[in-house]
Amino acid sequence: MKAIICTAILLCASAALAGGSGHCYDPSARAGYVCASATCAGNHAVADKSGDCRACGSKLSAVKDLTHVAVVLYDGVDLLDVTGPADVFANAGGFYVYTISQHGNAVRSGGLEVEPDFDIQHCPWPDVLVVSGNGGTDVLRNWVDLVGKSADHVLKAAGVSSGIDGALTIVQKMKGDDSARRAARAIEYDGWLAQSGGQR
Repeated sequence: MKAIICTAILLCASAALAGGSGHCYDPSARAGYVCASATCAGNHAVADKSGDCRACGSKLSAVKDLTHVAVVLYDGVDLLDVTGPADVFANAGGFYVYTISQHGNAVRSGGLEVEPDFDIQHCPWPDVLVVSGNGGTDVLRNWVDLVGKSADHVLKAAGVSSGIDGALTIVQKMKGDDSARRAARAIEYDGWLAQSGGQR
């Protein structure tokens, strides 16, 4: 009986960590339009209607049509491990890349302070998770385990090259060769281009 009660408490706590109604745990909450440009400063502002981005002028994309990539941040995360894959997804086209931390607070690593886009309760539901190292706190690791069960891919980045290679492989599987090559060209990753059939 104690085991059943403990399991129920753990499941309720996990669901609470994944967010309230219309937030992280709810894949149906993908409404609105965003700028999917990797270089746009306003690309996480969601608009109600289609049109052009006010920040950069690019055409807005429907949130529901984009593959969501959540990059997990925490104090001490190796930024090189996660920025490489994030750069791949951002340049491939058709991906909505955003960063998260447990509480949404800035994290520090390598003398830098990075402000995440969301906390784990209010981030958009991810199709792909990018995680480096130990995953941070117990709460954050539990969240990654919970959400990762429903994600299409969980990329455990362990080194710059392996993270980039892993991200390109996921792009190739989800969006095709052309998208992967476009991303590799954008980040000037010549070795992968050569292995994948040339720099065309």
